Amino acid sequence: MTLHKSACFFDCPDACGMLVETGEQGEFVKLRGQPEHPWSTGTLCSKTSLYGEVVTAENRLTRPLIRDGQGALQPASWDDALELIGRKLRALPGERILGLGYGGNMGVLSRKFPERILNAMGALLTDGTICDATAEAGYRTVLGRAVGFDMQQTSECDVIVLWGCDVLNTVSHLLPRLKAAHKNGARLIAVDIVQSETLAWVERKGGMALRIHPGTDAALALALCDMAFQDRTADMGFLKNDCVGGAEFRAHVAGRISIAQAAETTGLTEQSIQELGDCLHAARKPMFKLGIGWSRRRFGGMGVRAVCSYAAVIGAAGGVIWESGDHFALDLKEADGSDLRPEGVSGEVVHHVQLGREMEAGRFGATLVWNHNPAVTVPDSAAVRRGLAREGNFVVVHELFMTETARLADVVLPATSYLEQYDLLRSYGQRVLNFVAPALKPRGQCRSNFDTFAAIGKVAGLPESVWFGTDKDFCLSLLRTNRERFTEDEWLRLQAHDPVELHPQDHTGWGTPSGKVELFSQAAKDAGLPAMATYLPDDGGGLSGAYWLLSGPSKATHNTTFLHSARHLARLGKPTLTMNPEDAEEAGMETGQRVRVHNGLSSLTLTLDVQEFVPGGAVHISGFLDETQVPEGRNVNHLVCGDLNDMGDGSTLFSTRVFVSPGI
Repeated sequence: MTLHKSACFFDCPDACGMLVETGEQGEFVKLRGQPEHPWSTGTLCSKTSLYGEVVTAENRLTRPLIRDGQGALQPASWDDALELIGRKLRALPGERILGLGYGGNMGVLSRKFPERILNAMGALLTDGTICDATAEAGYRTVLGRAVGFDMQQTSECDVIVLWGCDVLNTVSHLLPRLKAAHKNGARLIAVDIVQSETLAWVERKGGMALRIHPGTDAALALALCDMAFQDRTADMGFLKNDCVGGAEFRAHVAGRISIAQAAETTGLTEQSIQELGDCLHAARKPMFKLGIGWSRRRFGGMGVRAVCSYAAVIGAAGGVIWESGDHFALDLKEADGSDLRPEGVSGEVVHHVQLGREMEAGRFGATLVWNHNPAVTVPDSAAVRRGLAREGNFVVVHELFMTETARLADVVLPATSYLEQYDLLRSYGQRVLNFVAPALKPRGQCRSNFDTFAAIGKVAGLPESVWFGTDKDFCLSLLRTNRERFTEDEWLRLQAHDPVELHPQDHTGWGTPSGKVELFSQAAKDAGLPAMATYLPDDGGGLSGAYWLLSGPSKATHNTTFLHSARHLARLGKPTLTMNPEDAEEAGMETGQRVRVHNGLSSLTLTLDVQEFVPGGAVHISGFLDETQVPEGRNVNHLVCGDLNDMGDGSTLFSTRVFVSPGI
């Protein structure tokens, strides 16, 4: 038996440390948690712990496939696949080639090295705005760099607010720290729109579990701001010395949303809002853990701005944690090749959320896909699928399994799992960096993102300096480029593939244009947005429908990779739409009934489940659906439009409106 240090590269803020056990022949035996990991400390979530079943799955892709003249994908050699890819790419100008990667593997090389090759070609890339771009834009507008509160200090906080963050399902390793804080006397507060497991847990601990109406976060936060000014608990010293626009913001919120108005808007009682404010305004060291998903709506960026502004008003701006990516402060130009674009070639990016529209319009002659299943995960999935299948768009997909996107490809290339490659992993929820070595040999003819795109760069005719080397050497080169970021001890431990919690940076200013917290943002004003956080009712983006569509994370699966694992599919169960009991009774529907959820974009036929956790006026779908069990062969993103929201060009996912009718 041999143990290999590794880490989980799934798109999750925890980025857990793992130990991979292999047998005498180097075969996979099992996964376990890595006790030495500073954040996950030896435990794995129920999803990651079963990743070995994905790695060893019999249905993994293990050799290239090329579509033949009759439209079928046939086994081929790497040489033949690369020759075809090179010939197609060399015939196109860069602006007709699209690089389409995302977060299926969060490794620095896995994500960024393909961009290096595509940048050198002069190809176009997306802005990667599906998940967190809106939250990022809202946060940065007020608080600047996304370093955030160090959650290792959670137990020192006396009030902890979990705003739109279902910790038990999405940041599970924060839970022990919350328990320690609660044991030390901390008051726990959770704000969400559904009765999540986290809200229920907070309630059991005697904390405040607040369910608000969808899209009303800004109304609650701004009412609390006015309350802080009125009861003289605002931190006037911080506002004067560390903020831009403190006086203007005070005038902006004065009387705008009273506690009574906030109660009517959010659905909370006036008493609970008053209690929330009293608790936070008396706090010595409050912490705000913001989720990411709740910003994916029409005015989601404004909601995040409002909550960040409230934290600043009470002097707790340093206690807000959204993401921690800027803590690492790594120079990654060598990886993404942003300096390799040919002179005079546009650096325009394609709005990821509007990918379907761009592809259907015939803009691209070739699309290269990695770490991504856009046929399922991108809004307006029907348009994305039509664009991928459009004649004249040569599609190459690098994948572990025959996904919905791979089925539409002209060439499918088999990918390594993250246990079979070198890479660097930065968490975006905590502060640990990993330099990971492969624990297993690649399955069959599988190649890593690095090796695959290096080979594509070669056949595309790029200079050897762009694509030459190995993934190990490239990781080491990136570490050397950033040597000043590491202490001597951190450097040595990284070389030994130990997880390293990097020492804090010495920050100057907040990373905003002014170098201070910006309650008044001139940059936002110049962009045509309100200069200060403002509540704007969600208009549904123009879609009609009786219900809000809420799509939450699944407890069984993490991303669409797990839809190719039999055990995960069994845990996921049959595709279900969940509705509030009062809504179901009014509509004359009951649990177990087949129903059709639909809007002007598409429809899905699912099984109804009636549950209290869903708010009235909304319906809920958990995770990505097993499309083989949906009569229409579709997924939830078929119902989501490709409109951009207020900040960061993000998705309006949670502003989707739908009807629900009896199924056939």
